[in-house]
Amino acid sequence: MHRSRILLTSFVVLFLAIKAFAQTQRSETWQNSYTGSDAHGPHVLGYWKFAPGTATADSSGKGHALTFDGARATEGGKRDGALESFPGIPVEDRRHAALAAAHPALSPKGAFSAELWMKPGVNLTPALSPFLLDKKYVAHTDYQWRLSAADQGGARRMQVSLGFGEDSETMHSEPFQPRTDWQHVAFTYDGAGEVRFFRNGAPLGIVRRPGRGPVAPGKHVLSIGDRVGSSYAGFPGLLDEVRLCARALEFRPVAVEFRAERRTWLRMEKAEPVGVVVRNLSEAAAGKIELRVSVEGLGEKNFTVPALAAGAATEVAYPFDTSLRPDTYRLTARLEMASEPPFASEERADFVIAPRPLPRMPVMMWGIGGPEIVRKEMPRLKDLGFTHCLGGSADYGAIWAAKKPVQPWNDEGVRETKAMLDFALANNFGIAFALSPGGWLKERAELQRVNRLGAPYATRPDVN
Repeated sequence: MHRSRILLTSFVVLFLAIKAFAQTQRSETWQNSYTGSDAHGPHVLGYWKFAPGTATADSSGKGHALTFDGARATEGGKRDGALESFPGIPVEDRRHAALAAAHPALSPKGAFSAELWMKPGVNLTPALSPFLLDKKYVAHTDYQWRLSAADQGGARRMQVSLGFGEDSETMHSEPFQPRTDWQHVAFTYDGAGEVRFFRNGAPLGIVRRPGRGPVAPGKHVLSIGDRVGSSYAGFPGLLDEVRLCARALEFRPVAVEFRAERRTWLRMEKAEPVGVVVRNLSEAAAGKIELRVSVEGLGEKNFTVPALAAGAATEVAYPFDTSLRPDTYRLTARLEMASEPPFASEERADFVIAPRPLPRMPVMMWGIGGPEIVRKEMPRLKDLGFTHCLGGSADYGAIWAAKKPVQPWNDEGVRETKAMLDFALANNFGIAFALSPGGWLKERAELQRVNRLGAPYATRPDVN
C-alpha cells in the first residue's frame, strides 16, 4: 500500500509535542474467586458461583437468584461447584440454562463487563455455536455472548451482539483454540462503541463501532449457558463464577503497549524510536518478563524486562527502520511471563513508510474543519485537485481563558489530530494549521461556547 506526505506548519509541532496519557487501571483478580467489594461492590450487577448448597444464589447480594431449566449444578467446578449445560440443536432443541429473572439492574446503563470460567466438554463438536450469556434473544436490546462454530483448524471466536434499540451490532474476537481445560474469558463494552475481548487475561481483539452509545434495556431474562429461546444452543460443558459488572474492567495482569507520537514517516526520514511500554497492572509484583518485538517477516529483537512492582512500568526503545520500501508494516510486541496459568500477551500496531514526494505547486482549500471532517473529505478534495487544506482546530475558549500557552484541545482531540496527520501523510495530502490571534480568537471562543454541543468547530458567520 503506497503512502505519501504532509507539509506541516510550525503549529503542527505543537500537536506532535503533546502526549496523551491513558489512566492506569488496576487489573481484576480473576485468577482467584472474587471477595469483598470485587464480589458485592456497587459496580457488581450479579455474581454466580454455583457453590454446593447455594448453587442458585447471587453472591453479589443483589438478589438475582437463579432457577435451573435443563441445566444443573454439579461438582468439579473451577473451585467447588459449577453449572453444567448441554447442547441444543441439532442434538436437542430444548433449553439448558440457569435463568435470572428480568430486572432493570441487569441492563447496564453505560459501560459494562461480563466474565466467566468455562471448561468445554468433549461434546462441543465443530458445528456447534453455543451461548455463554443471553439477554438479547431476537430483540434489539441488551447483550448476547456466544462462541462461533469452529473453523477447519478447530479455532473459534467469541461473538458479542449488542442491541441499541432500533438495531444491533455484532463483534467478534480474534480466533483461539478453546481446548477442554478451565479458562477465563471476558468481554468489556465502554458504552461508546468499543468492545474488548480477553482470554486468561490476554487481549483477544478490539472492535470499535464509532457513534454507538449504551445498550438499550430489554425485558428478557438473563440466560446463563444457553439462548433465551429456541433455536436453543446450550454450552456443552461447565461454566463457573459468572460475573456482570457496570464498568469496562481490565483483565491483563501485565500490559504491553506502543508509545509513538507518529505512525507514518517518509522513507529515509530520521524517526524517533518506538517506545514499547510494559506495565504491571496487578496488585502483586511481576517476575521476569520476556519481551519480543518484531516487524512481520523481518526478524525480531528480544528484551528481558526486570521485575516490576505493582503498578510500575518500564519502557524499551525499538528503532524503526525507515529505509524499508514504502509500505504498511505491522509491529508486534509479545510478552511472556511465568505464572499460573502461564501468561502471554501480544499487541500489534501498523506503521507506515511513505514514499518521498516530488515537488509540486500547493493548491490550498480554505478551512475544512476538524480532524474527522478532514479524513472524510480528503478523497473528494484530492479528486477536485487540491493538495492541501487548513485542517486544524482548537478549544478557543480554553485558550482565551488561560491567557498563556496551553494544550490546544482536550486529550481526545489531540489523539484525533495526530491520527489525521498520519492519515494525510500516508495519502500525500498537506495540512496547514493556523490559529488566529487577537479579537478573532475571542469571537471564535464565544461562538464555540454557544455552539459547543452541535458545532465543535464553529466559525464566524461571515467567514467560511
